[in-house]
Amino acid sequence: MKLTFSQLPNLENVWNGDPHRILSMRHLQEVHVEKCKGLTSLFPASIAIDIVELKNLVVENCKGLITIVAEDNIDPSLELTFPCPGVRSLKLQGLSKLKYFYYSSLKSDIYTHLESHTVEQLECLSLGENGVKMILLGEFQRNLLDNLKALTLYFSSDEFEYEFLKQVPNTVKLVVCDGSFKKMFCCESPNNVDYSGLLLKLKVLHLESLKNLVSIGLQDSWAFVKNLETFEVISCSSVENLVSCSRVSFSNLICLKVKDCDSLSYLFTSQTAKSLAKLQRMEIKWCKSIEEIVFKKEGEESDENGIIFSQLNCLNLDSLRSLRSFYKGSLNFPSLEELSIKGCDEMVTLCAGNVETGKLSQVEINDEVISLETDLNFILIKEFLKKAASWKGSLELRDRADLQEIWSVSFQIRHLCFRCLKTLIVEGCHFSSYVLPFTLLPSLPKLETLEVRNCDSVKTIFDVQCPQNTVTVPLKTLVLWKLPNLESVWNEDPSEIVTEVNPADPKETNPKLTFPTLTSLTLWDLPKFKHNTIHSIHHATTKLITPKLEHLTVGENELKMIVVGEFQRNLLEMLKALTLYFDIECDEFPDYGFLQQLPNVNKFVVCSSSFKVIFCFQRLVNSEHLLQLKELRLESLGELVSIGLQNSLTEPFVKNLETFEVISCSSLENLVSCRVSFSNLICLKVENCDNLSYLFTSSTAKSLAQLQRMKIRECKSIEEIVSKEVGEEPDEDDIIFPKLSHLNLYKLLKLRRFYRGSLNFPLLEKLLVTYCKEMETLCGGTVKRDKLSQVRINNMIIPLETDLNSIVKKQFEKKVCV
Repeated sequence: MKLTFSQLPNLENVWNGDPHRILSMRHLQEVHVEKCKGLTSLFPASIAIDIVELKNLVVENCKGLITIVAEDNIDPSLELTFPCPGVRSLKLQGLSKLKYFYYSSLKSDIYTHLESHTVEQLECLSLGENGVKMILLGEFQRNLLDNLKALTLYFSSDEFEYEFLKQVPNTVKLVVCDGSFKKMFCCESPNNVDYSGLLLKLKVLHLESLKNLVSIGLQDSWAFVKNLETFEVISCSSVENLVSCSRVSFSNLICLKVKDCDSLSYLFTSQTAKSLAKLQRMEIKWCKSIEEIVFKKEGEESDENGIIFSQLNCLNLDSLRSLRSFYKGSLNFPSLEELSIKGCDEMVTLCAGNVETGKLSQVEINDEVISLETDLNFILIKEFLKKAASWKGSLELRDRADLQEIWSVSFQIRHLCFRCLKTLIVEGCHFSSYVLPFTLLPSLPKLETLEVRNCDSVKTIFDVQCPQNTVTVPLKTLVLWKLPNLESVWNEDPSEIVTEVNPADPKETNPKLTFPTLTSLTLWDLPKFKHNTIHSIHHATTKLITPKLEHLTVGENELKMIVVGEFQRNLLEMLKALTLYFDIECDEFPDYGFLQQLPNVNKFVVCSSSFKVIFCFQRLVNSEHLLQLKELRLESLGELVSIGLQNSLTEPFVKNLETFEVISCSSLENLVSCRVSFSNLICLKVENCDNLSYLFTSSTAKSLAQLQRMKIRECKSIEEIVSKEVGEEPDEDDIIFPKLSHLNLYKLLKLRRFYRGSLNFPLLEKLLVTYCKEMETLCGGTVKRDKLSQVRINNMIIPLETDLNSIVKKQFEKKVCV
């Protein structure tokens, strides 16, 4: 018989009056009461005395409950010798006013406890914060706690109470939920008391919904760890590891379950994993940051024979979207019978070494059961390639040690190739000396972008071993980035690899590998790269031919090869855009003489350095080579204080600029520090420049006769777009932006106005003002805007039926009122 009361906020009594033994509840076995905030008591004494078969009592989230059993209203002298004598499982949670289990006004001790002869059967106890305090205050009989087998604690405090552990010496299962503490089993307990010898009979530890828990603390000499048989960690989103060192031994652990722990990057070190000799079941689910199950720390002993999980028979890996491998070494699962892998899209192989699975006959991958007829790693790679073959976009292989194994399997299943793949990114991978084998290239007929970054061991990109047929690679973009040992693009005789056949003599170069469509090339931080392998087809010593190269990105060292002539002149003549990525420690911009060798470059990009000035007057001996530039983009120059465009030598160059972009230059004080003429500027973009207080002076703004688009975003200190400098002539006329059609002001937290005077936008068609909370008006004077019919303010489109300043002011006042 079961009795349940749920979500009855107006319920004040279970019985209307005291039935005084008229009603029998002798066969009641389970009672569950929740969210009944009007109850002050659950049972009257006359009912409780008769409940002898009650085994399970759950009372939770009843804010008004004071006592479980109340005294007899008709006969107060009726006292219970043993209220609810048969209870084996007791859960009391969320009872903020609970004071008594059984209240009798005749007793001198108002905190009435369960008597000793009744508690021998109580095995499971669930308590909230108040219940823990009752234990600490001694309000539970000692022999009650001595016989407990399972204890569940629902904490709300930010400190885990250790003292009560002394009073539950025989607990076999401990469940801790809902606490806000950051560390649980701390080596330095309050009052310097040593608790490390407690819970020695504990076999099951379950931690759940401890959102702030960072460290469990099992590495701090807690002896019970060796006795644990079941360990479960659920929804602990801040925990960084199960144990933080290698000396912890889980020598008796049988079952491990980890779910929804998003800060974990791994579970165990390899030394701890070796202690899991009795582990039979492992279930890891929904941990979005975990990259490895077992991690080998620096300094740990080498694993020549791999890690053996001798008794593991069930392994379940589910929805681990960052998981790359179980372990980077070799693995042995002699007893494994059930393996399920689902939603682990980054895992190509189970381990980097060999994997032995003596009993395993099949594996379940993404709900598909596959017979294990060959090596497990081979099966996993094959399934990965099946998915990759269907992708129409990009494939990213990051931090992998099994790249060569992936290519090896792809050769064995030639019907699976990357025919739709357009972008391949290889980053941080550890493999032998090459990235792609020549024999794989026919399987990449649509590959347009290849990026290879931060791969320390790579010496060549394409492994060319005496190819018999010409292969045309449709690459448009090739990025080689921070490859300290890269020597060449391929390892075959470069003279046999060209991008087109010499029409005068087709047999002259015996073409094998061609790149006829390459338009963008990035070479950065390649200290061993043989720069003279990059040449034009017309040069006698043909090496890498890029007849259509338009965009070149280089670092400081690679720029030097342009200066000393290691790029052939006719190769560079086709360039239209040059990007310089300098080392962050480089604080002096080089001489601009190199631009003389790039006669057709019209876009110049400078990124990621510590320059304080770009166009330094002292280094600009001759600025004629700047006249060709139409686009200038400066990005991530954190130390840049002045661009230097106000220098007299840069004046002709500034007049020719059509596009000017300044992004993430956090120290920049202004775009120009005095009057400068941008008479041909069409597009202006400024983002994340937090030290700017304005963009232009009014005299400079008057030169923007050709400006069509202006976008200013996330500059937290800017107060005006156009500022009137001290000493400038008074503005009797409006500032006119005769061709400006698009103006976007986004997240300028201190912007008060565009300009203090009057403005005229005769061709303005689109105006967006978003999250500019201090902006009261667009300008201090009048605003003319012949074509503008509406404005978007904070994503709300407003028809311009009145003056634009009035609209902006009205929106500002609404925001202030809110």
